Amino acid sequence: MRITLLLFFLLTGYCLHAQNTTADTAVKLAPVGQGEWQKFLEKNIHAQTPADQGAPPGLYTVTVSFMVDTTGKVSDVQVVKDPGYGTAEDVLKAFKHCPKWPPATREGQKVAYVHKQNISYVVTQ
Repeated sequence: MRITLLLFFLLTGYCLHAQNTTADTAVKLAPVGQGEWQKFLEKNIHAQTPADQGAPPGLYTVTVSFMVDTTGKVSDVQVVKDPGYGTAEDVLKAFKHCPKWPPATREGQKVAYVHKQNISYVVTQ
């Protein structure tokens, strides 16, 4: 069985919630280094997980939510969407070793924010 891991990077304003923001204050995100993040995911996400757990062919997307503090440290990782077959557990295990993210800024000051990230597994025959 051939297994592929797809990674969807939601690095725009999608599901971004900065702490203590007001409607008239914009929050700006610095881009996460795609190469570094890709290497992290390839090293720590096990693409074969759903197939090993008996998943039929299909797309399995795990959505996680996590806090990025003013130093870039990732914490409070929570699964928002779990398609099953051990995928959520695999993602949570990987996030224990998550590299720092660039902090967001508001009016030139670093602010903490909540980010959502999709990680998709594809099982094909």
